Amino acid sequence: MKKVLFAVSLVVNIALAGGLFYTITEMNKLDDQRESLVISNEQYKRKLDEASSTNVDTQEAVESSTIVYSNESSEPLTNSERSTAPATETVSQKATITIGSKVFTFIVNGLTIEHDSSRTGKMTELSHEFPVIVTTPSATLNGILVQDNNDNNCYIMVDGQTLYRGTYQ
Repeated sequence: MKKVLFAVSLVVNIALAGGLFYTITEMNKLDDQRESLVISNEQYKRKLDEASSTNVDTQEAVESSTIVYSNESSEPLTNSERSTAPATETVSQKATITIGSKVFTFIVNGLTIEHDSSRTGKMTELSHEFPVIVTTPSATLNGILVQDNNDNNCYIMVDGQTLYRGTYQ
């Protein structure tokens, strides 16, 4: 009888040791997952902070480009003002970008457009979108060049706002 109790006790102790080992292993896995989530969360917060600072820069650029390109006065000039106003000539510059066989043209002063190959675009039934980097005198912005398949028009959007309109061939 003592041998049977000893054998049962031995089996129960081995089972408890196995359960303890399994529990410790699972706890270590959960700790690793928690650390991984903490690291991912920190990276996400950094990206979110960068995006919000880029968003602020983009908003400032949109506001400054609105100010720069809206210099027209709503008040008509009088004859004396016309004669004393300096004669300035505005030469429009074209910003062009070639993607595939298409040449996109925008008539805006001081604009440079580059295809952003680090991001991917998307194609829909009515349009094709290309990621671009738009450089203005005041800022560098990440945007989307949208090609309208219904006509030869295209436009550049930054944060859901259309900033520039152009054509393509």
